[in-house]
Amino acid sequence: MNTKRSTEANEKFLEALKTALTSYDNKLAEKQIAENQIDENQIENIHIVDVSDDERRAVRVLAHERGVLPLLCIDKQFLEFDFGDTKKSSTAFYHIMYATFEALDALEKVNIEACVLKGISLATLYPKAEYRSSADVDLLLKNPKDIDDAVMALNIRGWKVEGDILPYHKTLAKDGVELELHFKPVRPFDSDKLNAFIEKCFSKDELSFDKANLFGKEFPVLSPALSGLYLLLHGLQHFLWRGMGIKLVADWTVFWNRELPKEVYEQYLSYVEDAGLGNFNFYITALAVKNLGLKPEVARRMSSWTEEKMGKQDEVLKELLEEVLDAGRFGEMEEDRFVSMKGTGIGSMIREVHHRMKENYPSLSKMFILWPVLWCETIIRFMRNNRKKRGVKSLAVIKNARQRGRLVKKMDLWS
Repeated sequence: MNTKRSTEANEKFLEALKTALTSYDNKLAEKQIAENQIDENQIENIHIVDVSDDERRAVRVLAHERGVLPLLCIDKQFLEFDFGDTKKSSTAFYHIMYATFEALDALEKVNIEACVLKGISLATLYPKAEYRSSADVDLLLKNPKDIDDAVMALNIRGWKVEGDILPYHKTLAKDGVELELHFKPVRPFDSDKLNAFIEKCFSKDELSFDKANLFGKEFPVLSPALSGLYLLLHGLQHFLWRGMGIKLVADWTVFWNRELPKEVYEQYLSYVEDAGLGNFNFYITALAVKNLGLKPEVARRMSSWTEEKMGKQDEVLKELLEEVLDAGRFGEMEEDRFVSMKGTGIGSMIREVHHRMKENYPSLSKMFILWPVLWCETIIRFMRNNRKKRGVKSLAVIKNARQRGRLVKKMDLWS
């Protein structure tokens, strides 16, 4: 596809996604049905974008690769065009939903408190819950020390541990569904200050759960302000790793595009300030305002967003949008996407190696005398994984990381 055609397809895709996220109010539709103002069968008849057959195919491919195709199916031209994929996605949603409830029930039976991260908790905010696709289940334990007992309780229900144990969650699987059991909300960042802040905010003494409701079933979720913080951290984690994708910006839009008490915004802004993430909060919010219909009045309440500031950062926002679209579904489209750095120089590369070393060897890295050996092991592991797991040259990964590091520097994320 040539550059002009690609740009036009991206514009049509964003227009369709924006309209899908903002033009259909599920609660309003339910009210209108109850009052016999519209027929139930008519709530799908929403036209979100004018496209030719070729453009529709291009938009469909873009949406599918980015994990948001079901959202476009409130417009029947996309539903009829690709009913098979949409039906499969809806079926997967119910599979994920029941798996989530089963896992929560298993933990509740042994008095282990946990809440849902993302997934069905965000789905409750979408026009139709089943149109928000999920690839897995994410649960956060209130007490990290419960991790072994939680795994045992899930094992009894048929969930089996698989894959590597990461420094923030264990992965289990059952009947084709993956469950990420978090003892920390996100992967540790290359910032001791930010990691200490996260540790404090999500500690068992600070953590309290709210309730969400899906199809009459209540389940535990983070409080609104803490949910906003988690989404911000989750977005930053993906942005600095392989890429955050437009789906996360869509989640951001629907999460904030609603009426919340004043105290929620105040608490959220306090979190952002203490975390030192004001710039990232601005950029993801500006991206949502400019491209996906986040309301400006909402953006002013939960970020430093202004029309003037967004205009001044227009070039950076264009570059950020391109990065987000290129990332696909969380960086899955390009195998040389593995990490971004804080800068582009040799110092940033060394810092990244050191951070990965601490992550890969959390106990051994406390012994300074072993650092040279562990650095070498980290580099060897990096090169081996690139060759065997990703099938890509390490130089290509480094080049991509440096390129994305330039954007990180422009955004001034760590100031």
